[in-house]
Amino acid sequence: RPLVVANLEVSKKLSVAQEQKSDLEQKVGLSTSSKKVYDTLSKDLEKSVANFYPMMKSEEIDKMITDLLLDYGVFSRDLDIQVGTDEVELKPYGKDVTEDKEEISTGIYAASVSVTATGKRNTLQQVIDTLARDYPSIRITAYNWSSELQTVNSDNTTGELKLDKTSVLTLNLEVYMYDEDTGE
Repeated sequence: RPLVVANLEVSKKLSVAQEQKSDLEQKVGLSTSSKKVYDTLSKDLEKSVANFYPMMKSEEIDKMITDLLLDYGVFSRDLDIQVGTDEVELKPYGKDVTEDKEEISTGIYAASVSVTATGKRNTLQQVIDTLARDYPSIRITAYNWSSELQTVNSDNTTGELKLDKTSVLTLNLEVYMYDEDTGE
């Protein structure tokens, strides 16, 4: 009789241990699939924010825009930068998305930039084309063409001055940046 009682106790312990083993195996399986989902979502996040600039101060945006314009040999003036403190929702060009959506933290911020550039019209047009084609995180929101007369030194030996017509391009831009701290 003591052997039967001991056998029953061992059977109960074995049954409990098998249930625990089954529960742990199930949790390990969930953990593995959760890790796969996490890894997939992390890769998707990396891909989706790859085109955004990291968060920048206005001085860094100033340098980036000024350097771009100087690379084309045009001059900038009246540069105004307003770095937004609220997250933005990106909308496709020409679309008014007014659907009620739940609030989701995007981690995407926009800096509004207004800059006036002077130079040759075809060079300024190249700047617009380059921004539209090669800078996916900079959106041209408005632009305006004009021209002005500029004094230039036509002859360095005599010092004669002449007036020359130059093109003026005023650009309004949005520079999109991703803040890793709020977007995760």
